[in-house]
Amino acid sequence: MTEQPAALRLGARIRARRLELGLTLRELGAAVGCSVAYLSEIERGSRTPRGGKAAEVAAALGLRAPRCSLVWSINQLAHLRAAVRPEVARRLEAVILELEGLLTEPVEEREPG
Repeated sequence: MTEQPAALRLGARIRARRLELGLTLRELGAAVGCSVAYLSEIERGSRTPRGGKAAEVAAALGLRAPRCSLVWSINQLAHLRAAVRPEVARRLEAVILELEGLLTEPVEEREPG
């Protein structure tokens, strides 16, 4: 994998955007219906928001949700990679690196709704 896993990059981006907007974890949590602890885990990269929650967090911060979904997919592939034969793991690693490359592309942000 690359130096900084996808979940860490996403968490850092979410935190930076939250701070840029002047929101506390408590305020963001109230807006999206989740706990401060859950959001803190996302920002630290130890959890990745899934599906609807990813879209809610993204919308509250004016970010695009597909980035959250992409990170979740990368994490799932990374877990799968650990459980397969070495030759399959190498192919999965190539896919993971390609997907992580998509995360470095600029994202158009929009004003929060």
